[in-house]
Amino acid sequence: MPRRKKARQNIAGGAKRPTRKLPADASERNRASPRAICKLYKHINDDQKVAISDMGTAPFLDIKCEYLHNTLVAWFVRLYNPERRGFFIPGRGFIPLTELSVHEMLGIPNGSIEVKFEVDYEMEDEVAEELFPGEGTRPRITTVATSIIERTEADDTFKKLWLIYIVSTVLVPTTDMRISNKCYQMLEHIGEAQDLNLCKLMEDQLHRNLSKKKYTSGCLLYCMIPRRT
Repeated sequence: MPRRKKARQNIAGGAKRPTRKLPADASERNRASPRAICKLYKHINDDQKVAISDMGTAPFLDIKCEYLHNTLVAWFVRLYNPERRGFFIPGRGFIPLTELSVHEMLGIPNGSIEVKFEVDYEMEDEVAEELFPGEGTRPRITTVATSIIERTEADDTFKKLWLIYIVSTVLVPTTDMRISNKCYQMLEHIGEAQDLNLCKLMEDQLHRNLSKKKYTSGCLLYCMIPRRT
């Protein structure tokens, strides 16, 4: 007699169908999720909070929602009109994507210093040697998070790590699990971080991605925050 196949059994009375387990922090696979920042809150001391505030990035210490509402974001980003550079809300009106709107929604610096978002290979090596020796020029985001957690000082090194981290995880999130080497040039102005034009950086990058219909790239946190039309 042929052997009975065991692949198909009555679920009620036979073997249970195996279920695939998700990683404990599977939500962080969404590279634009603010969860990466929120999980650092309990490790940041008072002096570091003052330094973050002086950099003009204090709003990142008060994020109320760790995860993106993917259904809402998926709907909103498809309303983007590249020619008008804004979002048309059916029956409600038009929301422009501008430096001012980014500043109003996220509260990040909208200063006079232009942010160069491109790779500088000489600076890349210098930054890597200074901030994360032995980890390469593009360390994993979890490696940089650990460096922030383990650091107790509120010095320029902490500020550089913080700036790289918030840019690579939320403002201009990378598509992999590594820090963006394009943001290293802005570290030259770490003493004037509050004067960096992070609003224009975020606006330009989000516009570029949505114009190419890359609806899962860019600062999706901006696309989830409620606003009046």
